[in-house]
Amino acid sequence: MKVYLKILLAGAALLTAGCGKTADSTKANIQSPAPNSSEAVSQESSLTIMLENLPAVESVEMWENAFADGGITIKTEHYAVHSTLKDFLLTRRIPLFLETLHSRFQDVTGISEVSRRQSEIYIFAEREQWELFTEGFTAEYWTYFKNIKNGAFYHNGVCAAYNLGLNKTLSLLGHECWHQFSRRHFRYQLPAWIDEGMAISFEGVRFTDGGFDFNPKYNKLRIQGLKEAAADNYEISFTELLTINPTSLFKNPNPEKTNAYYSKLYSFVRFLMEYDKANYASKLFNLIQDGAKGRWGISRNILVNLEDRNAALNTALNRKAGVAVFEEYFGSDYEKMEKQYRTFSYSLITKSSGKNADNGELDSPGLSRYNKGGRNTGNKSAGGSFKGFGEKPGLGGFGSNKDTQPRL
Repeated sequence: MKVYLKILLAGAALLTAGCGKTADSTKANIQSPAPNSSEAVSQESSLTIMLENLPAVESVEMWENAFADGGITIKTEHYAVHSTLKDFLLTRRIPLFLETLHSRFQDVTGISEVSRRQSEIYIFAEREQWELFTEGFTAEYWTYFKNIKNGAFYHNGVCAAYNLGLNKTLSLLGHECWHQFSRRHFRYQLPAWIDEGMAISFEGVRFTDGGFDFNPKYNKLRIQGLKEAAADNYEISFTELLTINPTSLFKNPNPEKTNAYYSKLYSFVRFLMEYDKANYASKLFNLIQDGAKGRWGISRNILVNLEDRNAALNTALNRKAGVAVFEEYFGSDYEKMEKQYRTFSYSLITKSSGKNADNGELDSPGLSRYNKGGRNTGNKSAGGSFKGFGEKPGLGGFGSNKDTQPRL
């Protein structure tokens, strides 16, 4: 299969899900109303009243849809969230979370100007609703999407998820919204190791007194995945990580290999961010911002394909681009970096087993603050491991185009 599928599985495993009901078309699915019960209307009204008083929220509207008895559309500066959630705490957290997340994306990428069109997110109260939407929306790709368990996806400009609890749901949104942002605002398509690695880095998040703190060290799922990969003796070198196309992981599903890939990629990106901040972190920073601006100095034959953001990033192109971009910024002394990476990766496993290992909870007490007048979210520690990213002048945005490739 030549299409590049970007797949996040929260449980790092593939299990076949039950098929949702077939819908006539995506447009019909989204716009056709389902019967509203008085209880649903009452709950929507309560959610609306609660949300309208939050500073990150610009508007709240009723959303008539074919997936549930009622729903709402929450609009913030950069997002339009179509929701059937009944969970008040999760619903309350989402607007500030998304705006803080978007601010972090801009800091890391140096993109100061973005499209005025709000990014679309669908979040459902139950998996059955998500399946019904996904089957109609993804059409011929439904065969692949239905295999997601405990996950979310990005496809054709849209992120879609369902409620898996506060922590996991926000973690999934952090991952998929990165794919959405990079596809809308980067000049180049990103090779898988960069795009997936950065998406994974936004899975780790904690709610603080000042808002949300994004830091990969909070990602308990990936740390556990590293431990499991080590226990299974499932090794993937970082040179392999540069070339793997996630599509290959799902042609012949292998939960152990899938877990190893995402967990190792998590540790690899953390290695680049943390091992030698004066060297590797600054180079990663330049790589990302140059990708946004369109300044990679690799072969023109590769760049022509990466500039077409609607073209399929197939296995061969992903391999060539992944290696070429890495070597442009980090060189080709693989033996040296492999030793450093293995040492760092092992340290993540041993440190996480200590008494002071961070539990990474999202639902700690605190009051949300959001400054609508600018990009300051009021988060004192929003930098996390990304501190220092975004200190260069903004690189500007590139609007948006329709993305016809699926990303899960």
